[in-house]
Amino acid sequence: MFRYYFDQRPIVENAQMVRVSTFVRDHLRQFKKVYTEYFGNPPDLSNSNHISLFLDCVNGRAKLSLSQTINGTIETSEPNPIKLMITNSNLGKGFVFWFVCNNCCRKARILYVPPSSTTFLCRICHMLRYQGKRK
Repeated sequence: MFRYYFDQRPIVENAQMVRVSTFVRDHLRQFKKVYTEYFGNPPDLSNSNHISLFLDCVNGRAKLSLSQTINGTIETSEPNPIKLMITNSNLGKGFVFWFVCNNCCRKARILYVPPSSTTFLCRICHMLRYQGKRK
């Protein structure tokens, strides 16, 4: 792990990110299609058994890789395994999806990749800071 002085840490705004809502929406679309073809009817997403089946499918297979253009060449990182978890909504209806950080196992809504890295981790593990307002 690198040690940074406060002003030298990477900035969140410069990092690439993936949001759990976008990730789940894309994978849920594929899950619905496969589930409907196999069982004949679409999954009921308010059913915890169907949600746990979706999580099992994603946690076993989903990986993200980063593609960047550096000096005119496209470089792709190693695939990073992605884990999801759910918590019950505080409204009492439905579920909230979270990423599980591969480094610290915290739940996170966004995973980041700063310019100096190729792994998807939470903001705390990458030691990212927000760009403050300058006077």
